[in-house]
Amino acid sequence: MKEKYFIPFLIGNYPKNSEFIKIMNFISKNGIKTVEIGVPFSEAYSDGKVISNIYKKIRNFSLDELLKSLDKFKYIYKILVCYSNFIENLGIDIFLKKIKKKINSLLIIDQPLKYLLKIKKKFIKNHIKFVYIISINNVKNINNTKSIFKKLEKYNLCSHIYLINRLGVTGEKININYKNIYKNFIKISRFTKIPVIIGFGINKNNYFYYKKKKINFVIGTKLMKYIKEKNIKKFKKFVKKCIK
Repeated sequence: MKEKYFIPFLIGNYPKNSEFIKIMNFISKNGIKTVEIGVPFSEAYSDGKVISNIYKKIRNFSLDELLKSLDKFKYIYKILVCYSNFIENLGIDIFLKKIKKKINSLLIIDQPLKYLLKIKKKFIKNHIKFVYIISINNVKNINNTKSIFKKLEKYNLCSHIYLINRLGVTGEKININYKNIYKNFIKISRFTKIPVIIGFGINKNNYFYYKKKKINFVIGTKLMKYIKEKNIKKFKKFVKKCIK
């Protein structure tokens, strides 16, 4: 795992392969250690309008082409973000075999931990880890949370714990209780050695809070908005602010 507080979310090979590679080159040269890469899906119900609308407009997405693009960036820790339908269409065995040695970790948005642990042998076989998503609401049941962390550490298959600010969809306009987030971040960090990252609703108006507290944070919507609008200058400027 190679966290350094700011983790960008990008959509795989968007807006096209050559431009995606240029963006990856930029974030790599600027010291970003970890990146989330979204696989387009037409029914992306956990994503806000900006990202889901981009997904809907993407045609003929090729996982093979994306993996080929990512092959140039061996020193960045790559988390592939996708929905289970995409995986099921290929078959879990074929999918994991394809991403083996190309992707470090997998975040399946719509599958519970029970499913991930059920197929743990497949992850082990292909040397791929997964991201466990937990909402602030779940942290309240701390005894149950502790036992989950013990299980995850036992199998050594979880690359990150993804603490989401709230249940619902991603996006910029989300009311956030920062004290509550920080309290839960500290609580989780005390119970596990697995790195914790925070996402949902982080934008140009609040990212500095996470930087100040030295919390790994994910930003996707704002970045993708800049890319969609072909405003790469603003994209680069914002990325540099998040890194400094």
